[in-house]
Amino acid sequence: IQFCGQCNAPAVDEAQHAPLHVVEDTIDDEEAAQLAPLRLSSERQVVKSTFSVQGICCASEVPSIRKIVRPLRGVASLQINIFAKRLYVQHEPEQIGAREIAQRLSNQGFPASIVHNGGSKRSSVATDFDIDSRRVGRTRLRTEKSPEEQDLIAISEQLQSLDGVEMAGLCNNKLELCVEHDVNRISAAQLYKFVSSKIGTDVILVQDAKALLVQTEQANAILSQPRSDFVESTIFISNLTASHCKLLAKAVAQNFIPAQVRVIHPHISSRTAKVEHNPTLMPVAEVCNVLGRLGMDCSVVTDGQVENLILPMLGNEDTEQANETKANSEMIRWRASRVSIPVLCSGIFWIVSLLSVVQGWERLEFP
Repeated sequence: IQFCGQCNAPAVDEAQHAPLHVVEDTIDDEEAAQLAPLRLSSERQVVKSTFSVQGICCASEVPSIRKIVRPLRGVASLQINIFAKRLYVQHEPEQIGAREIAQRLSNQGFPASIVHNGGSKRSSVATDFDIDSRRVGRTRLRTEKSPEEQDLIAISEQLQSLDGVEMAGLCNNKLELCVEHDVNRISAAQLYKFVSSKIGTDVILVQDAKALLVQTEQANAILSQPRSDFVESTIFISNLTASHCKLLAKAVAQNFIPAQVRVIHPHISSRTAKVEHNPTLMPVAEVCNVLGRLGMDCSVVTDGQVENLILPMLGNEDTEQANETKANSEMIRWRASRVSIPVLCSGIFWIVSLLSVVQGWERLEFP
């Protein structure tokens, strides 16, 4: 029997621990009938949200996550990417928001953060908070001594009564207190003092929400600058060897133009490759199809367009594009102003053909 290296869970087969294993939400007819009252109405709009779930290390966690998320009212379906630790949920934002799904996972021992909130742009969603405007973040607290779980639950309920606290609960296998709060109304230091006064033991501030918000704002400031059209996607090539490195470089040069694919960076030990490509002109799935025709067994691990993994703009990218545009316009003007020799000759012959009908033209004919 094989065991997972991180959670020591027994593996039924090798496919359960494959790095590309993506589990979709599939149920039988009997189970669907039981969940029917909890499913969303077909008349309402469904959005797709993406979560980063740190508790995923192999396929043994998949049933637990499905058991937590699938019965929630408003959830239509879910997919789990074990390699990327990603959870994709299609849900009805009026029934349940992305924050509530993340909180439910965190309370059940699977710390989750929102990568993409599918309902964030919908003004009618009341369950999702505007984190940027309200400056809401997550603070995590841990005690050096392990108190009773009931004590932590009681403290989390008391935390929710504080002004500025949105939600509070247990996370990280019920060893930490996670508090969602407005940092402008209550700080992590105040939460620290409150929890210390209740537990009576040393408390450790694991994560400060304000510090994370500052990092997020700095990252958003960078992303607000002019960005490249290229993204970074990851593909898995099962038969990748060192001999394929030259073949990959040759494939890029012969099958793609620079505007489609910049470069492919292979990583032999993990049998993966990073692809820098323009998803509008060349999707990563099409890159895999081209490599497949060259004898490489590849599949998509991470789609840079879906995950919004935008690459920085190269220093000479704007200059090259401007020079190319200028050269094309000059070529068009040059062609318009230039009279080619074939056109000139055809004009002369046309005039001569008209003169052939004039009387006396036969005198100019060759004997």
